[in-house]
Amino acid sequence: MSYFLLIFITVYGGAHLYFYRKLSRAFTLSLSWRLVVSATLILSTVSPLLVRTIERQGYSTLALGVAYPGYLWMAILFLFLIASVCWDLAAALHQLQLLVRSRPRRNNPLLRRRQFQCCLGLALVCAGYGLYEAQAIRPEHVVITTPKLPTGQRLRIVQ
Repeated sequence: MSYFLLIFITVYGGAHLYFYRKLSRAFTLSLSWRLVVSATLILSTVSPLLVRTIERQGYSTLALGVAYPGYLWMAILFLFLIASVCWDLAAALHQLQLLVRSRPRRNNPLLRRRQFQCCLGLALVCAGYGLYEAQAIRPEHVVITTPKLPTGQRLRIVQ
């Protein structure tokens, strides 16, 4: 269990660090804003563990109050990460193309800001759509018969 927690915190914390790096490269943040963002991202990193701890203590309502924003942020961060990594790969290929053609490399700070805003906007739109669709989940019951199960035995699979 401790290996799982170590791997989880490392991967999830790394995703938060990537987000912080993208944010700080896109915008010039004052020291106070860097501290606020850092504290928020650290709290977000440990929020799934915090939810589980609060739930074990018997405070299920408080756990839900922490879980909803924590897991929503997890979805937004994951979507941001995917969009941003795809953008970074496309930019790296473009830079390689410029290098092959011996053209000068341009450093455009507005492009970093635009990339961050586009990736975050896309993540927010996708997460919002996911929230909307989650309100309309309808269970579907499918009965499958197979001779591989003993007669009279039922097996329930939930996905």
